[in-house]
Amino acid sequence: MFSLFKVQLGYLLRKKSTIAVFFILIGFVVAEYIMNLSEAIKIGETTMMNDPFMVSALSDWSKVGYYLFAFYPFLVVFPTATSYVNDRSSRIKLYYEGRSNKRDYYYSKLLAIACTTFIVFTVPFILELVLNIVSFDVQNSRCHPSGLPYVDSAKTYTFLLDGLYYEHRVLYVLLMILIFGLASAIFAVFNAAITVFPLFEYKIFTYFPIYLLLYLLRVVEGARKGQVLFNYITMLRWFDGTEKLFPAFLILLFILGYAAFVIVRKKIGKDDVL
Repeated sequence: MFSLFKVQLGYLLRKKSTIAVFFILIGFVVAEYIMNLSEAIKIGETTMMNDPFMVSALSDWSKVGYYLFAFYPFLVVFPTATSYVNDRSSRIKLYYEGRSNKRDYYYSKLLAIACTTFIVFTVPFILELVLNIVSFDVQNSRCHPSGLPYVDSAKTYTFLLDGLYYEHRVLYVLLMILIFGLASAIFAVFNAAITVFPLFEYKIFTYFPIYLLLYLLRVVEGARKGQVLFNYITMLRWFDGTEKLFPAFLILLFILGYAAFVIVRKKIGKDDVL
């Protein structure tokens, strides 16, 4: 199974769609960095500069973050959505199954999709983290984007894991990047698992399952009052002060991951019967 996984991972990482999404995310990072650098040059005084982590591309204060998350449901599945359909139509699926077996094929495919998506949706933002550390005085540039002094902002603005941020900022940012990558991987895996059904004969349909799911969850959130439970934008954007119940979002991710596993397991059993 491991050799088959390596083959599929290598193929997915080399796909034009994967490379395109990777550089689109790099583009968001570079655009945000250039705007922050330009603003820092205008200010001049280090102690008056915005905290560079608070104006990163995934931050709630980001200038480009709105567009990134607007296209996120499409970007997260674009590299891998057609994986099963392509293998089925090109009959490469039969070749892979011949080299190993159906079980190894399906599970290695899911694992390759998860790893590909995780890499694509973490590496650009880890590079941004390194770029911010190298380019800005992160020890002294601690002004909040709202204009409040650093100490006052800590009392006024609360967000997910804010205690960790004010104690260990780099660790907080790295953790949030990993959470973003993990959530993206699970979304992509669930989307791919859904496409094993005969309904998805045409490639165009494979891009919509996770988009529709995330859209419906946002509609449900908008119709109810209280803490946010499943809105991916609110959950994944850093420094979002909206009242939220993050464990509910983690449960959603677990359910989607488990559902993907069950769907594929049922598909393997059905193929074995046939």
